[in-house]
Amino acid sequence: KGVMTDQEFVRITYALSGEPPGKNLFEQKQFLKQEGIVKSADIGITTGVEGKILQTHEGEIASSDIKLASPVFMNDHIKTQPESKATFTFDDKSALTLGENASVNIRKHIYDPEKDLRQTVVNVALGTVRFVVTKGKSKGSAFKVVTPTAVAGVRGTEFVVTVHPNGKTSFINIEGSIDTAPKLPNGNLGPQTILTKGKMLGVLKNGVVSDVQNLPPLLVELAAADALPPGLLKQAEAGTLPAGLMKQADKQWLQVYRVIYLYMDQNSIKEQTEWLVQMKQMILSFKTNLLLSKTSMKCLVLIWLKSVGLKSSLKTE
Repeated sequence: KGVMTDQEFVRITYALSGEPPGKNLFEQKQFLKQEGIVKSADIGITTGVEGKILQTHEGEIASSDIKLASPVFMNDHIKTQPESKATFTFDDKSALTLGENASVNIRKHIYDPEKDLRQTVVNVALGTVRFVVTKGKSKGSAFKVVTPTAVAGVRGTEFVVTVHPNGKTSFINIEGSIDTAPKLPNGNLGPQTILTKGKMLGVLKNGVVSDVQNLPPLLVELAAADALPPGLLKQAEAGTLPAGLMKQADKQWLQVYRVIYLYMDQNSIKEQTEWLVQMKQMILSFKTNLLLSKTSMKCLVLIWLKSVGLKSSLKTE
């Protein structure tokens, strides 16, 4: 019934090849291409999908829905919808994960496995994208990320790029190092800044670059897990994070914070206010069950209340 999906095609074709099981979807597709069983000009495949993802090929107007194992081609324009997320793995095993409302264009990806040469350019127009770039490429290789306000050059590292609606770009480096430079009004690139592990940098439209900031380990972990809410990112950039969030030991409340953040982001203030009394009991329960510090519990409530414009009349001690 119907047409076989890309995922079904890869799985079944690999099974019929006689190769042993145990390989993931990406590895199966790579094997089929290397053996000439599947011939395709794609540069990678979709290895994770949540929600609705749109893909537009070069020279085409109409977009198509991306599914698991959908091939990705050079010059593809990919856009995620609200509450959606997608991961794409290139043939050199580098990967990018798009959060919701993100828009990217894969301008270039050339990979020669025999020479271990890679040349990649990804344009990020909007949203948050996490990159995991493989190491060990030969001389002449390059992996470049271009945003409306900045350019980043990568050797082999893991980092997050967020392009805000106002055009500002934020870089968070999770592992390794990246070279960043602002786009100046005259079209040239400004002075280069190297971001090492745990550092964050912002670049505005006019080429103004913020000071490099040290991020607490907790926020680096949130970024690595694609779980850093925009509100928390803004506080980090503004240097207004409560001290209680700086403790590595407080990472257990990650899921609690995400629940609160998503709720306050998707519901009216009236609904949030009515929910507040229930939240007090939930928070006290979380404190007991997760052994959260008193400071973290208070910060958790204050962040939520501040985000929705309410003043706290509840005590969290």
